[in-house]
Amino acid sequence: MKFIYLWPLALVILDHTAFAVETKQLGPIPYTVSNKLAAKLLPDISVLGHVAGAVYRDDPQGEQGHDPARSGFTLQEIELALQSNIDPYFRADVFLGFSEHGVEIEEAFATTTALPKGLQIRAGKFFLPFGRQNAKHLEVQNFANNTLPNKLLFGAENLNETGLELNYSLPLPFFLQLRGAVTNGDNEDNFNGARKQDLLYLGRIES
Repeated sequence: MKFIYLWPLALVILDHTAFAVETKQLGPIPYTVSNKLAAKLLPDISVLGHVAGAVYRDDPQGEQGHDPARSGFTLQEIELALQSNIDPYFRADVFLGFSEHGVEIEEAFATTTALPKGLQIRAGKFFLPFGRQNAKHLEVQNFANNTLPNKLLFGAENLNETGLELNYSLPLPFFLQLRGAVTNGDNEDNFNGARKQDLLYLGRIES
């Protein structure tokens, strides 16, 4: 028995054994293990929650983003991540943020996985690789508060844009990567041009 399984950008014909499960035993407790092929078709799903406690003499004013916003406790964010290989050529990553202010798409992008050696393209909505802190999600930031340069230059949500990024790792005996991005430039604190053709360009050399 065979059937057709539809997936974005892919058409896969699977035998019924692809989804067969095997029963194993852990002491007196039986448990099932799914086939590896079936597991590859399922996305990696993770949920991370962040709550901050703070004491202020005067509560912060204005938009604080994910920073502690008051004396007491602040639900900074609950992040839902969905990540998976779509087919042999693309990988998809989606990060949804739930906070006291509602739900937002933090990042949603596709990345190539089979271009010529050293070359990679990423497209969608993502944190731009500007400096060390901008691309970090809340759970891996180095401080309880966002860094002041990022917050003052780019606002509470950092530099997060929709566009296209091209990366190339040079064939050298040491790591040297060239990165370039073209994005909308919708950041409200900077780069938010009045004309539709005003785009934001970013270049980076990383070693």
